[in-house]
Amino acid sequence: MSERIKKIKKLLLEEKQIEVAYLSEQLGVTEVTIRRDLDKLEKEGFLKKTYGGAILIESPIKDNNLFQLLDNQSDKLREERESIVEIVLNIINDGEAIYLGNGPVSLLTARSLKKNNYNLTVLTNDLLIAAELYHTSGIKVVLPGGDLMSSSPVLVGVLAQKSLKEFYLQKAFVEAHGVDFEFGYSLNSMQEVEFVNKIINVSKETFMLADHSRYNQVAFSRLGDIRKFSKVISNIQIPNNYKEFFFNNNITLYNCCDFS
Repeated sequence: MSERIKKIKKLLLEEKQIEVAYLSEQLGVTEVTIRRDLDKLEKEGFLKKTYGGAILIESPIKDNNLFQLLDNQSDKLREERESIVEIVLNIINDGEAIYLGNGPVSLLTARSLKKNNYNLTVLTNDLLIAAELYHTSGIKVVLPGGDLMSSSPVLVGVLAQKSLKEFYLQKAFVEAHGVDFEFGYSLNSMQEVEFVNKIINVSKETFMLADHSRYNQVAFSRLGDIRKFSKVISNIQIPNNYKEFFFNNNITLYNCCDFS
Protein backbone atom coordinates (compact mmCIF):
# COMPACT_ATOMS: atom_id res chain seq x y z
CA MET A 1 0.00 0.00 0.00
CA SER A 2 1.41 3.42 -0.99
CA GLU A 3 2.09 6.07 1.64
CA ARG A 4 -0.44 8.33 -0.09
CA ILE A 5 -3.21 5.73 0.21
CA LYS A 6 -2.33 5.25 3.90
CA LYS A 7 -2.61 8.99 4.50
CA ILE A 8 -5.97 9.14 2.71
CA LYS A 9 -7.27 6.29 4.87
CA LYS A 10 -6.02 7.97 8.04
CA LEU A 11 -7.65 11.28 7.16
CA LEU A 12 -10.93 9.62 6.23
CA LEU A 13 -11.00 7.55 9.43
CA GLU A 14 -10.61 10.78 11.37
CA GLU A 15 -13.09 12.94 9.44
CA LYS A 16 -15.52 10.35 8.00
CA GLN A 17 -16.05 12.70 5.03
CA ILE A 18 -13.41 14.50 2.99
CA GLU A 19 -13.02 16.64 -0.12
CA VAL A 20 -10.88 15.88 -3.18
CA ALA A 21 -9.55 19.45 -3.19
CA TYR A 22 -8.43 19.17 0.43
CA LEU A 23 -6.67 15.85 -0.19
CA SER A 24 -4.97 17.27 -3.26
CA GLU A 25 -3.65 20.22 -1.26
CA GLN A 26 -2.55 18.14 1.72
CA LEU A 27 -0.83 15.42 -0.31
CA GLY A 28 0.66 17.63 -3.01
CA VAL A 29 -0.78 15.77 -6.00
CA THR A 30 -3.39 16.59 -8.62
CA GLU A 31 -7.12 16.09 -8.07
CA VAL A 32 -7.05 13.55 -10.93
CA THR A 33 -4.55 11.45 -8.94
CA ILE A 34 -6.68 11.71 -5.81
CA ARG A 35 -9.77 10.57 -7.70
CA ARG A 36 -7.88 7.51 -8.95
CA ASP A 37 -6.90 6.71 -5.36
CA LEU A 38 -10.51 7.10 -4.26
CA ASP A 39 -11.61 4.76 -7.06
CA LYS A 40 -9.26 2.08 -5.67
CA LEU A 41 -10.50 2.57 -2.11
CA GLU A 42 -14.12 2.46 -3.23
CA LYS A 43 -13.49 -0.89 -4.93
CA GLU A 44 -12.02 -2.11 -1.63
CA GLY A 45 -15.25 -1.12 0.12
CA PHE A 46 -13.45 1.43 2.29
CA LEU A 47 -15.32 4.52 1.10
CA LYS A 48 -18.19 5.79 -1.00
CA LYS A 49 -17.37 8.49 -3.54
CA THR A 50 -19.58 11.57 -3.49
CA TYR A 51 -19.70 14.73 -5.58
CA GLY A 52 -16.36 16.40 -4.86
CA GLY A 53 -15.15 13.93 -2.25
CA ALA A 54 -15.81 10.71 -0.37
CA ILE A 55 -17.41 9.36 2.80
CA LEU A 56 -16.24 6.53 5.00
CA ILE A 57 -18.22 3.28 4.87
CA GLU A 58 -15.69 1.11 6.65
CA SER A 59 -14.41 2.25 10.03
CA PRO A 60 -12.61 -0.63 11.74
CA ILE A 61 -11.78 -0.03 15.39
CA LYS A 62 -8.71 -1.93 16.52
CA ASP A 63 -9.55 -4.42 19.27
CA ASN A 64 -13.07 -2.92 19.42
CA ASN A 65 -11.58 -0.12 21.51
CA LEU A 66 -14.24 2.59 21.64
CA PHE A 67 -12.08 4.87 23.75
CA GLN A 68 -9.25 4.63 21.22
CA LEU A 69 -11.62 6.18 18.68
CA LEU A 70 -12.54 8.88 21.20
CA ASP A 71 -8.88 9.77 21.64
CA ASN A 72 -8.17 9.80 17.89
CA GLN A 73 -10.65 12.52 16.92
CA SER A 74 -9.00 14.99 14.52
CA ASP A 75 -7.97 18.48 15.60
CA LYS A 76 -8.60 19.81 12.08
CA LEU A 77 -11.16 22.62 12.25
CA ARG A 78 -11.23 22.37 16.05
CA GLU A 79 -11.23 26.14 16.58
CA GLU A 80 -14.07 26.67 14.10
CA ARG A 81 -16.09 23.82 15.57
CA GLU A 82 -15.56 25.03 19.11
CA SER A 83 -17.06 28.40 18.11
CA ILE A 84 -20.22 26.47 17.21
CA VAL A 85 -20.09 24.65 20.55
CA GLU A 86 -20.08 28.00 22.38
CA ILE A 87 -23.31 28.93 20.64
CA VAL A 88 -24.91 25.57 21.48
CA LEU A 89 -23.99 25.99 25.15
CA ASN A 90 -25.68 29.41 25.19
CA ILE A 91 -28.85 27.96 23.67
CA ILE A 92 -29.16 25.04 26.10
CA ASN A 93 -31.01 25.74 29.35
CA ASP A 94 -30.48 23.93 32.61
CA GLY A 95 -33.00 21.15 33.22
CA GLU A 96 -33.79 20.47 29.55
CA ALA A 97 -33.91 17.18 27.68
CA ILE A 98 -31.86 17.46 24.47
CA TYR A 99 -30.65 15.33 21.58
CA LEU A 100 -27.04 15.29 20.39
CA GLY A 101 -26.51 13.62 17.03
CA ASN A 102 -23.51 12.06 15.35
CA GLY A 103 -20.59 14.30 14.33
CA PRO A 104 -17.42 16.07 15.51
CA VAL A 105 -19.23 19.24 16.65
CA SER A 106 -21.65 17.17 18.73
CA LEU A 107 -18.77 15.27 20.32
CA LEU A 108 -17.01 18.53 21.22
CA THR A 109 -20.31 19.76 22.67
CA ALA A 110 -20.48 16.69 24.90
CA ARG A 111 -16.94 17.35 26.12
CA SER A 112 -17.84 20.95 26.95
CA LEU A 113 -21.02 19.93 28.79
CA LYS A 114 -18.86 17.92 31.19
CA LYS A 115 -17.05 21.10 32.26
CA ASN A 116 -20.04 23.40 32.72
CA ASN A 117 -22.13 21.78 35.48
CA TYR A 118 -25.34 21.40 33.50
CA ASN A 119 -28.36 19.53 34.80
CA LEU A 120 -29.58 17.82 31.64
CA THR A 121 -31.02 14.71 30.07
CA VAL A 122 -29.06 13.92 26.91
CA LEU A 123 -30.53 11.51 24.39
CA THR A 124 -27.97 10.31 21.87
CA ASN A 125 -27.58 7.39 19.49
CA ASP A 126 -23.82 8.01 19.22
CA LEU A 127 -21.81 5.72 21.50
CA LEU A 128 -18.85 8.12 21.47
CA ILE A 129 -21.02 10.86 22.96
CA ALA A 130 -22.51 8.44 25.49
CA ALA A 131 -19.02 7.32 26.52
CA GLU A 132 -17.88 10.94 26.78
CA LEU A 133 -20.75 11.85 29.12
CA TYR A 134 -20.54 8.64 31.13
CA HIS A 135 -20.44 9.32 34.87
CA THR A 136 -20.85 13.10 34.44
CA SER A 137 -22.55 14.62 37.45
CA GLY A 138 -25.88 16.26 36.61
CA ILE A 139 -26.23 14.68 33.17
CA LYS A 140 -28.47 11.70 32.54
CA VAL A 141 -27.57 9.86 29.34
CA VAL A 142 -30.29 8.00 27.43
CA LEU A 143 -29.53 5.55 24.61
CA PRO A 144 -32.40 4.53 22.31
CA GLY A 145 -31.29 0.96 21.65
CA GLY A 146 -31.37 -0.43 18.13
CA ASP A 147 -28.80 -1.78 15.69
CA LEU A 148 -25.16 -0.70 15.80
CA MET A 149 -23.95 0.50 12.40
CA SER A 150 -20.86 -1.20 10.96
CA SER A 151 -19.41 2.06 9.62
CA SER A 152 -19.65 4.16 12.80
CA PRO A 153 -20.58 3.71 16.48
CA VAL A 154 -24.17 4.86 15.98
CA LEU A 155 -27.44 3.15 16.92
CA VAL A 156 -30.16 3.06 14.24
CA GLY A 157 -33.00 0.85 13.03
CA VAL A 158 -36.61 0.07 13.85
CA LEU A 159 -36.05 -0.49 17.59
CA ALA A 160 -34.23 2.83 17.95
CA GLN A 161 -37.03 4.63 16.11
CA LYS A 162 -39.79 2.98 18.14
CA SER A 163 -38.19 3.99 21.44
CA LEU A 164 -38.42 7.66 20.47
CA LYS A 165 -42.21 7.55 20.87
CA GLU A 166 -41.61 7.55 24.63
CA PHE A 167 -39.60 10.80 24.64
CA TYR A 168 -40.19 14.54 24.44
CA LEU A 169 -37.22 16.83 23.86
CA GLN A 170 -36.93 20.57 24.33
CA LYS A 171 -34.10 20.85 21.81
CA ALA A 172 -32.47 18.60 19.21
CA PHE A 173 -29.07 19.32 17.68
CA VAL A 174 -28.66 17.50 14.36
CA GLU A 175 -25.26 17.65 12.66
CA ALA A 176 -25.23 17.72 8.85
CA HIS A 177 -22.61 15.72 6.96
CA GLY A 178 -23.33 17.71 3.80
CA VAL A 179 -25.11 20.97 2.89
CA ASP A 180 -25.84 21.77 -0.74
CA PHE A 181 -28.31 24.11 -2.46
CA GLU A 182 -29.53 21.42 -4.87
CA PHE A 183 -29.28 18.26 -2.75
CA GLY A 184 -30.15 19.93 0.55
CA TYR A 185 -29.01 18.48 3.88
CA SER A 186 -27.52 15.00 3.84
CA LEU A 187 -26.19 12.38 6.25
CA ASN A 188 -23.88 9.42 5.76
CA SER A 189 -26.59 6.73 5.72
CA MET A 190 -30.30 6.25 5.06
CA GLN A 191 -30.70 4.70 8.51
CA GLU A 192 -29.40 7.87 10.13
CA VAL A 193 -31.82 9.93 8.03
CA GLU A 194 -34.76 7.81 9.18
CA PHE A 195 -33.73 8.15 12.83
CA VAL A 196 -33.19 11.92 12.64
CA ASN A 197 -36.61 12.45 11.07
CA LYS A 198 -38.15 10.69 14.07
CA ILE A 199 -36.08 12.90 16.39
CA ILE A 200 -37.48 16.00 14.71
CA ASN A 201 -41.02 14.75 15.37
CA VAL A 202 -40.47 14.53 19.14
CA SER A 203 -38.53 17.80 19.56
CA LYS A 204 -39.93 21.23 20.36
CA GLU A 205 -37.00 22.96 18.62
CA THR A 206 -34.49 21.53 16.16
CA PHE A 207 -31.15 23.10 15.30
CA MET A 208 -28.97 22.12 12.35
CA LEU A 209 -25.23 22.14 13.10
CA ALA A 210 -22.77 22.41 10.21
CA ASP A 211 -19.27 23.89 10.19
CA HIS A 212 -18.18 25.65 6.99
CA SER A 213 -16.40 22.56 5.62
CA ARG A 214 -19.79 20.83 5.22
CA TYR A 215 -21.15 23.42 2.79
CA ASN A 216 -21.20 22.62 -0.94
CA GLN A 217 -20.79 18.97 0.07
CA VAL A 218 -23.11 16.01 -0.48
CA ALA A 219 -23.20 12.95 1.78
CA PHE A 220 -24.79 9.62 0.88
CA SER A 221 -28.43 10.09 1.99
CA ARG A 222 -30.65 13.14 1.60
CA LEU A 223 -32.18 14.42 4.83
CA GLY A 224 -34.24 17.18 3.26
CA ASP A 225 -34.43 20.48 1.44
CA ILE A 226 -32.17 23.31 2.60
CA ARG A 227 -35.31 24.98 3.99
CA LYS A 228 -36.02 21.97 6.22
CA PHE A 229 -34.53 23.63 9.31
CA SER A 230 -35.51 27.10 10.49
CA LYS A 231 -32.51 27.38 12.82
CA VAL A 232 -28.92 26.78 11.70
CA ILE A 233 -25.74 27.03 13.77
CA SER A 234 -22.41 27.43 12.02
CA ASN A 235 -19.10 29.25 12.25
CA ILE A 236 -18.47 32.64 10.68
CA GLN A 237 -16.57 31.22 7.68
CA ILE A 238 -19.59 29.70 5.91
CA PRO A 239 -20.00 30.82 2.26
CA ASN A 240 -21.72 34.18 1.86
CA ASN A 241 -24.29 32.84 -0.59
CA TYR A 242 -25.61 30.52 2.13
CA LYS A 243 -25.74 33.39 4.64
CA GLU A 244 -27.75 35.41 2.12
CA PHE A 245 -30.06 32.48 1.40
CA PHE A 246 -30.80 31.90 5.10
CA PHE A 247 -31.52 35.61 5.60
CA ASN A 248 -33.83 35.84 2.59
CA ASN A 249 -35.75 32.71 3.65
CA ASN A 250 -36.27 33.71 7.30
CA ILE A 251 -33.92 30.99 8.53
CA THR A 252 -32.18 32.01 11.74
CA LEU A 253 -28.42 31.65 11.42
CA TYR A 254 -26.37 31.61 14.60
CA ASN A 255 -22.67 32.16 14.18
CA CYS A 256 -19.68 33.74 15.92
CA CYS A 257 -21.03 35.81 18.83
CA ASP A 258 -24.67 35.81 17.72
CA PHE A 259 -26.64 34.36 20.63
CA SER A 260 -29.98 35.97 19.80
